[in-house]
Amino acid sequence: MKTQISIKNFINLKKELSKRQNLDLVDTTSQANGYPSNEVTAIIGFSTLETAENFAKKYGLSTVLLHKRDGWHFWARINYNVLRPLQGSRGGKVMSISEDTHNYIIGVEFMN
Repeated sequence: MKTQISIKNFINLKKELSKRQNLDLVDTTSQANGYPSNEVTAIIGFSTLETAENFAKKYGLSTVLLHKRDGWHFWARINYNVLRPLQGSRGGKVMSISEDTHNYIIGVEFMN
């Protein structure tokens, strides 16, 4: 599900991203194997799901669960409109998990 963002929202989004030190832009693909296809950009680095949801709502975007294996350049988009944080190894609610060579993170997707 690609999100169409208005020019005004895109400019405001870029300004907000430049102010926030903890957020990063990453390349994503629709392919589950990390191969580039239908590439779009996602924003990662949110401390809580609520923060990500509020950010997405403010700009008319969607939260997305991303998966990346060691050696991949692209994050694979695997689930949209995330409803709950990830379950940490100690039972806590987290925004990212790394297991062996697999990495999962919740972010916000936007078309660039």
